[in-house]
Amino acid sequence: MSKVSDFARNHRKPVILLAVIVVIAIIAGIVFFTRGDTGANENQEISTLKLSRMDIEQIVTATGSLKSIDSRSITTSQTSKITSVNVSEGQIVKGGDTLCTFDTSLLDINIAATQKSLDAAKAQAEESIAQANRMVSDAREQLDYDQKRSDAEVSKAKDALDDAKADPSDSPEAIDAIPSLQAAYDTAVSTRDATIRADNVAIKSAEDALKNQQLMDSSSQLQSQLLTYQKQKEEATIKSPIDGTVTSVNATVDSYAGMESPLFVIEDISKLEVAASVPEYDAAKLATDLNVHIITDALQGVEWSGKIKSISPVASDTSGNFTIIISVTSEIGELKSGMSAKVNIVTGSKENVFAVPYGTLIEKGDGDTVIYAKDTDSGTSSGKASKDEAAIKWREIIVTAGLETDYYVEISGHDLAGGLIINADPEGLNKDAPSESIMDMF
Repeated sequence: MSKVSDFARNHRKPVILLAVIVVIAIIAGIVFFTRGDTGANENQEISTLKLSRMDIEQIVTATGSLKSIDSRSITTSQTSKITSVNVSEGQIVKGGDTLCTFDTSLLDINIAATQKSLDAAKAQAEESIAQANRMVSDAREQLDYDQKRSDAEVSKAKDALDDAKADPSDSPEAIDAIPSLQAAYDTAVSTRDATIRADNVAIKSAEDALKNQQLMDSSSQLQSQLLTYQKQKEEATIKSPIDGTVTSVNATVDSYAGMESPLFVIEDISKLEVAASVPEYDAAKLATDLNVHIITDALQGVEWSGKIKSISPVASDTSGNFTIIISVTSEIGELKSGMSAKVNIVTGSKENVFAVPYGTLIEKGDGDTVIYAKDTDSGTSSGKASKDEAAIKWREIIVTAGLETDYYVEISGHDLAGGLIINADPEGLNKDAPSESIMDMF
């Protein structure tokens, strides 16, 4: 009682002493009733279980929603009225099937007018360009003719001059003829050069004229405009881009395409996947191709198989959650796009191992992990055992813990065997140990 006495000596006020007495009385009452209850239930039943081998899985749980693996929202820039709608919600379509058409009457007028202008421009351009090509050809032929003729005249004048210079007679007539022959040769060379320059100028002029005719040709622009109109007409027929099911229709005859929603949604509902969100401490445990069990509230009692398809490389929100995509690998059955789903991702598994619930394991002060098993001569089986009948017949078995799941822990050890009766609540073995003195608490 020393702690109580010290407390009283240091706090003389009666009110404080009264409070201490009240607290002691309350605690004493609790201890009394607890002990009384323990004594009154000495024959209470203790839960047991029979040790057996099983398959266990370590899982990460997440929630998400099902969606089709390929979904297309179909929009358009068409501004004319819708003239036909060829599908309805729930209808199965093939890629290329016509979904709806738009009015193309104005496009048809533009196409016809542009085609007519294009034909006329092509005819005019062909004639003008052909004439320009002939002018270029004529200029080149003239150059070739003048080149040959001038070269012949220069060669003739050169020969006459050379003959005069080489005359052995050295007659006055031959000597007097050389200056005039030299002048004739120089004139022939000058004339040839001037003619060639003029012919080249004529060729360049003809080629420039040809280029101008080609630039003036409007048929290429008209051709481009015609292709644009034709493409617009083709786009006025809206076709399905994939095989799938029509899951949304927002098009009606005589209306215009809206900007707020797609005309159609086509989904391949034969292949589904789950988009789920997991926190970062779970995302670190995941990898692609891990097996997944999928269940949904809409279809109780049914489970589907899946595999992780992808894991987002960055967090998808400020809370550090990561988005994962899981492909459904089993038959779809009654699953539908848009259903909520719970996914159990298998991060580890063991087959044919001993496993027990967490509560059966005790970690002792020396670091050993143990379970408590019935002695083989106790004659009890799994289920419930009388406490007074078997209280001294439990024996410790040292085990090593392995793979952990939400409920079970894999255990291994030399003394384990199938059929052992295990205490399912070993904490209860210490309930009858003497309690600490109430006065020692102060």
